[in-house]
Amino acid sequence: MSAAPAPTTFFAEVARNRRDSWLLVGVVLLVLAALGAAIGYATGFGWGGVIVALVVATVLSIGSYFGGDQLVLASSGAKEIPVADPPDEYKQLVNVVTEMSIAGGLPMPKVYVINDS
Repeated sequence: MSAAPAPTTFFAEVARNRRDSWLLVGVVLLVLAALGAAIGYATGFGWGGVIVALVVATVLSIGSYFGGDQLVLASSGAKEIPVADPPDEYKQLVNVVTEMSIAGGLPMPKVYVINDS
């Protein structure tokens, strides 16, 4: 029987996820640079393909980092619930989210609802 995994904290998991996210962005940039190099050399464009691929990858990465959440929320039809004065049907949800943020020592997040029908 194997030993139980070492306990971890929420903040350690957040730090690990941030590190893994940056690693993923780096891998995507390298893959797109390699793709740009292959296309650039196949078409005779040379290093220009790498440069174009890196510029496109950088712009897409920055755009998704700063606006990706809003894009996903808009495309899924999510609507923000005002935390200060929520509608009656969402008061319990807002209360649960508030309690969880207090218990976790985290700032209150925005609350969104996506209708499934």
